[in-house]
Amino acid sequence: ACLRKYPKNLEILAFLLDEAVYFGREERVVELLGLAPPEAERDPRFWRHRGWLLAARDRFDEAEKSLKKALELHPMEWRSRWLLSG
Repeated sequence: ACLRKYPKNLEILAFLLDEAVYFGREERVVELLGLAPPEAERDPRFWRHRGWLLAARDRFDEAEKSLKKALELHPMEWRSRWLLSG
């Protein structure tokens, strides 16, 4: 309901992306990333979710770049570090 009311809200999208990643729902991640507004490019969480999706699809070089971008934006973003270590 919140997503319908506020489709470009970064916090709602990030929460739903975390949930989709947790449950391994790749298509939902694709859908939600497609809804992200331009300002998501400056949010490390969205780069982390892209990295997760790319890694899940065996596109490891691209996943590494996305995760490194997340860390460039927020060096203490531990989830990105954890994914990158994999």
